Parts: sequence; structure tokens; C-alpha cells
Amino acid sequence: MTAMQMSTGLHWSERTPARAHPAAIVLAHQPDFSLGGFTVQPSTLEVARAGWTDSLEPRVMQVLVALNQARGAVLSRDDLITRCWDGRVVGEDALNRAIGRLRKLAKTDQGASFVIETIPRVGYRLRQGQAPQAGGWRKAAITFLCKLIEG
Repeated sequence: MTAMQMSTGLHWSERTPARAHPAAIVLAHQPDFSLGGFTVQPSTLEVARAGWTDSLEPRVMQVLVALNQARGAVLSRDDLITRCWDGRVVGEDALNRAIGRLRKLAKTDQGASFVIETIPRVGYRLRQGQAPQAGGWRKAAITFLCKLIEG
């Protein structure tokens, strides 16, 4: 028996409130939604934009739905695994591949509809309607150096 158990008479799991996990995402029950210029249809695994349609794998669609439902909040890797893989133990590659596929989709319109941000050591966030600022600091540094050289 630990000192904590002796002082409270409870095991740690009895003292810690259970964390409420959102339900697993069932794609057949998810409504269609708009994401910038895309129309997302979870029940048919389709994403459409201006006469163009793409199909996503079920897990990739579940990740997109979970991130969209978070409405700009950060979801941890564990949150996504709980909701999209029903809490099963999966390798990091499974989630990385799903996020990579969604980033590839976002690039089809240069990120104008959405981008997926990585929040280091925390998780992921979906931002709607923001073009990525790739290399923004590089452009600023080059501009600064050119002005410095010119005089």
C-alpha cells in the first residue's frame, strides 16, 4: 500500500475522476459540411470542390471530421486515436499518414480552404480559410539582408 493510499484509503484510480471521452466517429452518422471551398461528405468518403471530387480513406475522413468538430481547438494525438481508431493501439505512422493525406488535400487549393497546424508536443489544429505562410521568415530575412547590402 502506498503512502497516498494509506492517507486517503483510496487507490489513485478511485480518486482521479474519469475523463469523458467523446464518442468514436461513425461516418455514416456524420452530416455533410463545408470547409472553405470544399464540400465534405463523410458518409460517402468524398470531398468535392468546383467540379472535382476526391475520395478519402475512412480513417483519414474520421480525422478530418474530428478536427472540424473541434472548431479550431487543438486535439492531442491521443484524442484523435480515441475518436478515430476507437482507442486501439496504433503506431504513430497511422496518424502521421492521415494528417499527411489531409495536408496534401489542403494544398490542392494552396491552403485557401484549410490548413492543419502541428502544435509541437501538444497536437493538431484545423484552421479554415488561411493560406499557409511557408517560408515567411525566409522572405523577411532575405528582404532585410537585401536592404542591408543596398545600404
